[in-house]
Amino acid sequence: MSKYMKIVLKQSTPASIGWYEPECVDPSFYLRPSTIKGLWRWFTRAFIAGALYDSNLLCSVEDKIHVKKVKKNSANAISYLTGKIAGLGFIDFGSFEPEASRFKINVEIVKWPSRRSAYNLGRLQRVRLLALGGRRVGFFGNGEFKLNVSKTREVYKEGEELALRTLLVSLSLMGLGKGSRRALGCFDIVDVSIDSSRLKDNLCSFLEETYKLALSVVNRHKHELKLRTCSDETLPPLPVFSKRQYEEFPITAIYKVKAGWEYVHNFFLRGERCKRILNDPRKPDTLRTKLSAWILGLPREQRRTGYSAKKIGVERRASPIIVSYHSRDHIFGDGVYITVFASADWPKSIEWCKTPKEEPQTIGVDEGKIIAALKEALDELWSYLGVKAEQIWPCRCKE
Repeated sequence: MSKYMKIVLKQSTPASIGWYEPECVDPSFYLRPSTIKGLWRWFTRAFIAGALYDSNLLCSVEDKIHVKKVKKNSANAISYLTGKIAGLGFIDFGSFEPEASRFKINVEIVKWPSRRSAYNLGRLQRVRLLALGGRRVGFFGNGEFKLNVSKTREVYKEGEELALRTLLVSLSLMGLGKGSRRALGCFDIVDVSIDSSRLKDNLCSFLEETYKLALSVVNRHKHELKLRTCSDETLPPLPVFSKRQYEEFPITAIYKVKAGWEYVHNFFLRGERCKRILNDPRKPDTLRTKLSAWILGLPREQRRTGYSAKKIGVERRASPIIVSYHSRDHIFGDGVYITVFASADWPKSIEWCKTPKEEPQTIGVDEGKIIAALKEALDELWSYLGVKAEQIWPCRCKE
């Protein structure tokens, strides 16, 4: 991977990426470079943080609000390695000077998308939420694009290669725009050319090589950051790509299943889950009985009932279960990809309200409850799907 990368994308699910008006589609770009860069940076940071965590260099501390948060020196290290070494843009701290991103993204529209409103997608849980109150949220579909990714200059070759790799991982495991964790806004990577070479099409091997490269980057630069070893065996304080386990539960796991993406999308709605698993949308499932549905993301409220952590100042906590969908055109193969991150950046206290007239019940959250809730959610997901999931990473594959 070198100075130039071209990525051909073909849309696999409807997208609502927004514009200067969030509910509108940008008629000039559709696929906005700033949105891609945000996703790209998030995944690069997760690989860097995972390499630090597996090297016992990611330190955390208890927080008044969250179960765990990143210690300042570890947060600075993640920022430095992601922004300056990987080249995605860096704000200064200490003796290190700020630097703009060394990468530029240019988007070409190969096939103009068709535009539609949320009313045409009303079967999808996330879309129904976006359309509440009569809002007309713009979506587009069937588009084809070319991303031209150029590097303004080469400073840290290894770090910049890591960045280019994580861009491809991010487009494979998550969507763009609204509902991006629920398989909306997904794009097949139809072709990738790096200078004049082509990319091999084994996702397991690609993830493994990317993980090893992140470890190498951390090992090469850890001394200049004066990082200290962390001795505590805890969950990471943010989502990371890691090979470690906590209480025999994987910190990171990536699966693939053969299923309809709309079907998986609606798993996050209790009525849909219960209708499939219990044959009755009104019956309580395990997540409801054990008051663990908060693991699917906060807030989970409707008509002043449900789960929220707003009382302690947490407006939102996204689900650690991320779903993407790709067709047979995707270089890494078709199917629904499910990525699970176990981390301790959850609010310590969550309120659950059964009815608007009742006093909320307080749920205390710790690392044990996070793992228990994740296990319950995944057990329900596999039961809901009724198919066996293939584990992609950590690798159980042939190289």
